[in-house]
Amino acid sequence: MQLELPAADRSLHATTPWPGALSTSKRFLLLSGLLGLSLLILAAFVINPGVEAQELVLIKKLRSIGNAQLHGLMLAMHRIQTPLLVLVALVALAFPIIRRQWRLVGESAALLIGAAPLNFILKAAFHRTRPALEPLVSAHGFGFPSGHTLSAGIVVGWALCMTLRSSLAWSSRLCLGFALMGIVALVGLSRIYLGAHYFSDIVASCIVSACWISLCLAYCDTLRSRSLAA
Repeated sequence: MQLELPAADRSLHATTPWPGALSTSKRFLLLSGLLGLSLLILAAFVINPGVEAQELVLIKKLRSIGNAQLHGLMLAMHRIQTPLLVLVALVALAFPIIRRQWRLVGESAALLIGAAPLNFILKAAFHRTRPALEPLVSAHGFGFPSGHTLSAGIVVGWALCMTLRSSLAWSSRLCLGFALMGIVALVGLSRIYLGAHYFSDIVASCIVSACWISLCLAYCDTLRSRSLAA
């Protein structure tokens, strides 16, 4: 199976606007604004002690399944997450490099590298403590959002954009898309099961990932529009 990316002058996303609709960059900015608002609403909601108590019950119920296979899978995801995400990023980035699609390489690098400080900034901003129970793995600092899930969401979200923009058959893109989203789901579930995060921490990470990718796409589309107009 060969992944064929767009031509060398194409960016991560389509730039042809809908008739009478907002430009691509404005649509992405609107989406990122809505996602940012939803993050603030979620943060205001989860500070309620009753919400944390219910989420603790959820973690305990998940652990009470007592399935050795589930336990092993959750620990395995904790161990292999970083090399797995590095592999996904390298494979996805290899195609535009091989085809000398330098615009796409630059956009991808900005999206991935620029996201590095997000986890530290948001944790310091929200100051939410981790679940009040014994974690099964080492976990330090604040817990909102989940750094592991945030990393997975950004890398996988970017790889998903690349997949959707490829010329693979619709069925192949669908299968690959579900496989990529499955990585994020397993990472998030493992963080809950291992007692490192609440469920809402995982949701927050997914929101932040989508918001960051939307902002980057809006910025890249703006630069592309200016270069075409010059």
